Order: sequence, then C-alpha cells, then structure tokens
Amino acid sequence: MQQALQGILLFPGQEAAAIPGAVHLKPPVALSPLLPVTPAGVAPSPVLPATPAAVDQRSVLYLTRLQAGDHAPEVREWLRGLPMAQVISLLEKTPWRKDDHAVCDALVQTLLTTHHLNPAKADDLSPLCALRVAQSLGAQGDRRCEPVFERLLDQQRDNEALAVPAVLAFAEYYRFVGDYAKSAETFLRAEDYTDEKPTVANCTVEAARAYMQAGNDAEAERLYAEVPKYGYGWATGAAVLDWAGLLTRKGQHEEAREVLRRPVTGRYSDQIRVALLQYLGYSFYLAGDFGAAQAYSRQAIAQYVSLSDPLKGEGLDTARNAAEACLRWVSLWQRSPLRVVPDCLHLAAEVGDDMSSGVFVVETHRSLPLRFESDCPGVRAEVEGVVNHPFCTRHHVRVNAHIQPGRATATVVITTPEHAPGRATLRVSMEGERRIRWNPGRVFFGFIRPGERAEVVVRATGPAGLQLTRITCEAPWLEASASVSESTDTRAEWVIRVCARKDSLPAGACANGVVRVRTDLPGEEVMVLPCYAHVLRERPD
Repeated sequence: MQQALQGILLFPGQEAAAIPGAVHLKPPVALSPLLPVTPAGVAPSPVLPATPAAVDQRSVLYLTRLQAGDHAPEVREWLRGLPMAQVISLLEKTPWRKDDHAVCDALVQTLLTTHHLNPAKADDLSPLCALRVAQSLGAQGDRRCEPVFERLLDQQRDNEALAVPAVLAFAEYYRFVGDYAKSAETFLRAEDYTDEKPTVANCTVEAARAYMQAGNDAEAERLYAEVPKYGYGWATGAAVLDWAGLLTRKGQHEEAREVLRRPVTGRYSDQIRVALLQYLGYSFYLAGDFGAAQAYSRQAIAQYVSLSDPLKGEGLDTARNAAEACLRWVSLWQRSPLRVVPDCLHLAAEVGDDMSSGVFVVETHRSLPLRFESDCPGVRAEVEGVVNHPFCTRHHVRVNAHIQPGRATATVVITTPEHAPGRATLRVSMEGERRIRWNPGRVFFGFIRPGERAEVVVRATGPAGLQLTRITCEAPWLEASASVSESTDTRAEWVIRVCARKDSLPAGACANGVVRVRTDLPGEEVMVLPCYAHVLRERPD
C-alpha cells in the first residue's frame, strides 16, 4: 500500500524557476510590499514519479479530491486511516507552493491531530518533512513553527536546497503575523545559506519591502540602493520601482524620476525595463506633463513588443496595459481637463423643505481645486470628498438647491484655476411638489351647443387657512367664481366654478382662454387654469 501511495502523481513536475525570482510587478500606483519570492537557483521540491499501472484506485481518488481542496468527511476519514509513515512519505513528496499548499496543510494536520506529532520534537522527522511542518504552521501564523525553523537553519547550513526555502517561509511567517522588522532581518539571513546572487538580491528587495511595512523608510532605501551590486537585472529593476513608489507617495516626484532613470543592467533587465518606462510615464502623468507621459508610455509598449519572449506571470502584461491606459486617459484629458459624471442631475422635493440635494462626480487627472458657479442663486455646489484612482481623481460634489413649486432648471459651471480654459457644466432640473392640488388642472367644456351656458367645477385643496384672493378671466367668453367648501384644522378646500357664458361664442368656434387664480400661499401665488371649448356649428332642432 505504501509503495502504491508513493507512486501517485499529486502534482505535475516542477522545474527550477527560470523566471527572474518572482519578485512580481504590480500596477505602479500601489506597489504592494507584500510580494512573493521564488529565488532562482533553489532546487525544486522532489515530486512523485508517474502513476504506476497497478495502484489503489480508491487512494488515487481521495488524493485527487484532496488536491482539489475537497475536505469532505470521507476524505478526512481516509487520511486519518493512513499509517504515520505513509503520511510522512506523502508529505515529503508533496511540493510546497506558496499560493497552493492545501494538500501539505491537510497532511500536516493529520500528523498533528491523528498521530499526535509534537512540533517541538520535529527532530524525529526527516529534514524535508520538518520543513513542510514548519511551512504549514507558519502559513497559518502558528508560532510553534519558530523553533522548527530555527533548528532546521542551524542543522542544515550546508543544505542550500532546504535552508533557503526555510529562510523564505520563516520570513513570510513573521510578515504574516505583523512583525515586519523581524521579517526583514530573516530575509537578510538568506546570504548565510547561499552564494547565489539572484537569490540574495531578491531577498534584499523583500527585506526592504518589509522595512517599508515596518515604517522604517530609511533602512528600506538603504537596502534598495544595495541591490544593484548583485548584478541581477530583474531584482535591481524591482528595487528601483519600489524605491520610486516610496518617493512618489512622499510627493518627491523629481527624486522618483531620477531613481527611475538610473541604468539597470543584468539578467532580465530588458524585461523589467517595460515596467520602469511605464512608471516613468505615469510619474509625468501625475505631474500633468502629458507630452512626456505619452512618450514614455509609448516607449514602454514598444519595449514590450520588442521582447521575443515576455516573462509570464510577472506583471509585464499589467505594465503594458497600464501604459496603454495612460495613453487613453491622456487623450481624454487633452479634450477637456474636467469630466462631469453624470452631466445632469434631477432634484425633487416638497415645497417647504429647506433644501434638496444630490451628488455628482467631477473627474480630473489628479486632485485639483475646483470652483462652482450657478446661474440660479438657490443652487450651490461644494466638494464633500475626494477619492484617488490610478488615472483619475474623483471629486464627489454635493449640490444643494432651494426647490420652488413647479419645474425649473439651472446650470452649474465647473472650472479649476490650474486649467483656466477648461470648464465643464452640470445641468440641474428641479421639480417642487405643489401643496395646492387642483382637480382638474385644466378646464375642458367639451362640445357645447351654440348660445348655451356650460360649467366645470374645479376643486382646490390645500393647507388649513388657504385663501383664494382673486380670480381673473383672460377671455371674454369665460367667467369664474370661488367659494370655500370645507375648512378644518389641517386642510381647506375651495370650489371654483368656471363657466362658458351664454351666447358668447359663435357656432363652430374652437375657443381657448385662461383663468388665473391668486392665492396667499408663498411659492404658489398664481395658478393658471387653461380652458377649452368646442361649439357645435348649428343649433339642433
């Protein structure tokens, strides 16, 4: 059974990484200090040989499910049923991947819980198995990994293939638990276990990043400046990017560009140059120098195209895409330095409310002072928040408006003193709900006989104490009168009788006119009632 399990291929074979140390690039705006390292020159973890023809198919099934992250009860039960020697054998043959170590974790958990392994006595295990136990505990922030790592590093000084992964995992553990200074010190211990300069260069970059997380910028900058001496182009470029990002966040843009222009030589320097050019263009973009931003962004794209075999999974595609995005945004800002989203706003409120408000966004290439002017005295705008994005700054602006009855419009003009010719406009439509309800809101007499009188009753309902102070008919064929029909502590209702006067319209006439009703309610002083009538041509028999 043990031989059969040893023959199951859990993972495809891994070759030693020919990539530049996996000091991954990130978009230039937020250069993350939490980046993984897979040092060049480290021997790969041993892997299992091809699956034998005669193997326990049940075990194959469970191992496959375990590899897929399936921790169903029957899978855990199968693991618990394995002898300790078989679990150790599987653990030794299972590679550790920083982004995928579920199988290792499950096997280590089986040793700890089922077979009661005490990590403090990991000396009883083989060095490789002890490393897997320490890696799994460290990835979970379990401090029991610390003595295991220390013993391994003390006992395996001449075993570079085991000691270097132990250093990296130990440093990542300290970073995971938030002890960034200790993480940096541990990354620097890699030099005690290997002479491989790419590995030492990568670990120096990671140590600098850990010091940045610890808030020790001075020590981070000192380490970044040391990376070029190892002659590894990729790590040197990564250090330059990090260093420039640190200076950019401090507002030291000229100093950041000076760092970015430093020559980078060594292996993979042509690859990392894509990101260096892109970030240099982005630095000019932030400063508003769109000409230089376009030039360097185009150089970054051209550098990427010139690579015969761009490295995969190292962020070069991201750098190229960022350069292309920079060109698109520059083109946008060259048309107008201000963008309003949305470009119209509708505000509605009941009359009597002090203010009604809404929010819109003004986009600029970076944070800029804004000015607002409205053609309506009751409409005002002010910035209430600013959010920075990689290629634009979004100013969240609140519009406050005093709403009058009915409908009205206003225009808000947005300018910035840093781009005097540039301007944008926001259209504001406002609608106030009337407190007086008119039913119906217009008068249609319908088809009336010549010489006959017609009448329509309009009811006006409003707040208590409402007074209709005057009624005016603006057509000779109309007459109107008003009287109170109901009055309570909360409401008042008026009846308005609008009449088409007898013999006032000729046969066949299509007449229209207006009745104006004046009230004592502020904001609704006048109500206009349109009136229509159609007179038949002949008097019926």
